[in-house]
Amino acid sequence: MKRQTKISGFEVIKYLSSVSASSAANSASALAIYWFVLKSSGKVSTLVLAGVLQSLPAIFAVVISALANKRGSKFLMVYSDLIRAVLFLIIAIACTTRFGIWLAIIINIVIQVFEQLRTAATTTIIPEVAGSSSKLGTWVGLSNSITAAFELIGVSISGVVFDAFGYQTLFTMISFVFMISSILAMFLKINVVVNEDSSNFDMIQTFRHILSSKLLVGIILLAIAVNISFAPLDVILTAFVNDVLKMGATVYGFVDSGLMAGMILGSTLFGIVAGKWRVKPIAIVGFLACSSALFSFMFIKSWQLTIVTVFLLGTLMAFVDSAMDSWLLEIVPENGRVAIFTTVTSLFTIAAPLGTSLFGYVYHAAGVSLAFGLMALVILVGVFFSLRIQED
Repeated sequence: MKRQTKISGFEVIKYLSSVSASSAANSASALAIYWFVLKSSGKVSTLVLAGVLQSLPAIFAVVISALANKRGSKFLMVYSDLIRAVLFLIIAIACTTRFGIWLAIIINIVIQVFEQLRTAATTTIIPEVAGSSSKLGTWVGLSNSITAAFELIGVSISGVVFDAFGYQTLFTMISFVFMISSILAMFLKINVVVNEDSSNFDMIQTFRHILSSKLLVGIILLAIAVNISFAPLDVILTAFVNDVLKMGATVYGFVDSGLMAGMILGSTLFGIVAGKWRVKPIAIVGFLACSSALFSFMFIKSWQLTIVTVFLLGTLMAFVDSAMDSWLLEIVPENGRVAIFTTVTSLFTIAAPLGTSLFGYVYHAAGVSLAFGLMALVILVGVFFSLRIQED
């Protein structure tokens, strides 16, 4: 990693401001696309299709990560948001035409690719901002908390704007915020280019190491099962608010905000107990609680109770996600960490379109309540499996 300039406090402010604006616009974009597709088409199948197609770019996470390393962080931060600003402006102009829905769905696939590029770029900068490895954990937590906080703000405001002024105004607003984020990134002096060729792990060695560890294989399979269940959560929650609660985008914005607020709390709580409790029991208890929260959606009919339950679910999801990351960090050798984590991430991302397709079909065929029940059941199977994981 090459440091091109000394990081000043003002530079950190510019970085965090750009991350904040981009996070708010990105969370608003998910609500805008889903609710536009649902309300304009009136078809469950079209909403599910939008969710499945949106998850496909995740499969190319490894390729996208490699591109991010070669182009540099500043380049990707500027142009990923600039291009998304233009794309949302196109949607705003064309959304009233007969091809508006399909144009939005197709553009949304491209938008997700640029979101991965943006995420890879901003993550790459964190070690530079931290300055030392001892502060890396603190800055990772700070960056994640700020991202989640502004995602909460973005989705809350976007739901109100959607119901009050319509989707065309919302698409234009999102384009404007992405443009602000891009302009802020232009003024950054940081441009980190990562060279990770120093790892002595090639692809064959990586898979050999993974397969040689029963614990590592078990953790990966467990995480894949959980990712399958959580992948379609945005689609299923959208359907739940619309079909079961009979509410609009404003309430969905509050529901999604509850999920993000819970994630902020969960990350904070894990930081408090990390190192004091064993990771495996944390993960197992967290999975059981997540499953119970998902089961409860089969019986909830109140939007107020929905927000409370989603807040709890978000807390548990963040807690478990942090536990799984820590579990992997404990057992992965440092000299192969880049190769192994990249491979593991690519395996996880396969679960996204698979889970969205599976539960989207269940929702279309049998209703949103049964979809929640099946999501909870898959996690329970994962918990049962995790109990059989033996330490190497």
